[in-house]
Amino acid sequence: MMNIIPSVTLRNADVLKSVPVDQLEQLDISAEEEMRIKLYVRKEETITRILAFTKQVRQLLSNHSEAERMVGWVEKEKRARRVLDGVASDADKQQLTIEASKRGFGETIEQLAQRQIELADILALQNAELDGLETKAIDSVQHAKDIAEVEALLEQFKTEAEESLKNIKTYGEA
Repeated sequence: MMNIIPSVTLRNADVLKSVPVDQLEQLDISAEEEMRIKLYVRKEETITRILAFTKQVRQLLSNHSEAERMVGWVEKEKRARRVLDGVASDADKQQLTIEASKRGFGETIEQLAQRQIELADILALQNAELDGLETKAIDSVQHAKDIAEVEALLEQFKTEAEESLKNIKTYGEA
C-alpha cells in the first residue's frame, strides 16, 4: 500500500505535502478529500498490481532470465541477422561457431542464427502484447473518476491479459 500521499487539503484549505497514510485519520479533512485520497491510493495500488503482473509474465515467458542475458539476446539477434544477410564479421561467425559447438545439437551457424532470430521475433511479439496491455491499463486507471471504475478497469485488464496470454507464442513453440 502507498505510504505517502503527495498532498492533502485540510478543511481550513491548508495543503499538507507528503503526508504518511497512517496519519490521515488524525487530520481534519472533508469527505470529498477523503474520497480523493482513497481514489488516489486505490489507483496506485492497482497500477502496482498491473506492473507486478506484467513483470511476472515477462519473467515466466523469458524463463526467468536476468537482465544481462536479455541484453545478450538483443546482441545475438543482431549477430544472427548479419550472418544470414551475409555481412557477418569474423568475430560474429566465431561467436556463433562457439555457441553452436557448445550447444551440442550439431547445428550450423546459419541454423543457430535462424533459431536466434525466431526467438527474438517471439520475444518482440510478447513484449508488444504485454506493453500494449500494460500501457492501456495504466492510462485507463490514471484517468478513472472513482474507485468503482478503477475496480472495473482492473477486472478488464485481467480479462484482456488472460485472453492475450492464450495467444502469446512461447519459446518452446518456436
